[in-house]
Amino acid sequence: MVINLPGISDYFDAPHGGAERKLLYSEIMYWPNIDSRAEYERRYPYMPDRIVDNLLKSDVKISVVPWGRLNADKLEFLIEAAFRNRFKCGYDLSSPMRRANSQYRVASRRRPAPTLINGAGLARPQSEARA
Repeated sequence: MVINLPGISDYFDAPHGGAERKLLYSEIMYWPNIDSRAEYERRYPYMPDRIVDNLLKSDVKISVVPWGRLNADKLEFLIEAAFRNRFKCGYDLSSPMRRANSQYRVASRRRPAPTLINGAGLARPQSEARA
């Protein structure tokens, strides 16, 4: 389950079927199928690649819900649905996990090289620090 904080994205994904859609999104009548990475990245610009990889898989059920849609009952339902389906999902764990959020990811979809701070307080690329 992914909970988008306020201001991140108002888009959502409800893979657990009719019960999830009725409980969280009863006013939504049209449910488009999303099958492209570009569309997921447009909708969720801060979503880690590892999660996008799994959203693209048909055998993985990851709910994406905006913070403003949640209350205790809805959160309980989503946790229970994720728990019930945990062994049915074929997660793709091949992408590396992000260690920290990156402000550069949205603009370029690539993270900058890690930097080290030398004794003078100047940042330099990690590749130069080993030389």
